[in-house]
Amino acid sequence: MVRVENSVDMMAYKVVRVRGDKRADSYEVLTGKGWQTQKTGEQLVFDETMLWDYSDLQELVTELKKQGIKPKDASYTEGKLEATKEHLQDMRSLVFKKPTKSKVRGSR
Repeated sequence: MVRVENSVDMMAYKVVRVRGDKRADSYEVLTGKGWQTQKTGEQLVFDETMLWDYSDLQELVTELKKQGIKPKDASYTEGKLEATKEHLQDMRSLVFKKPTKSKVRGSR
């Protein structure tokens, strides 16, 4: 599992990867040298850790989306949004359609 954690003392974010049990005695941190194993509770070596500010992460997310990389639940959300748009369009056509003159039987 990969997640982004807020590193409060550095006022930045770090990307970590935990394999297996969430309570494991170690995890991996994304560094300039790739994924490096870090023992739980040990001090991080910040000169090697890739720290991201919020705007950098926003740019990364935008670029990932451009490449078609989306969160697992994104297609579900996009599908619901598309269905809602179609429903609203149907409602608009029903509510705002211009009345047509219809012939009533027996009248001229």
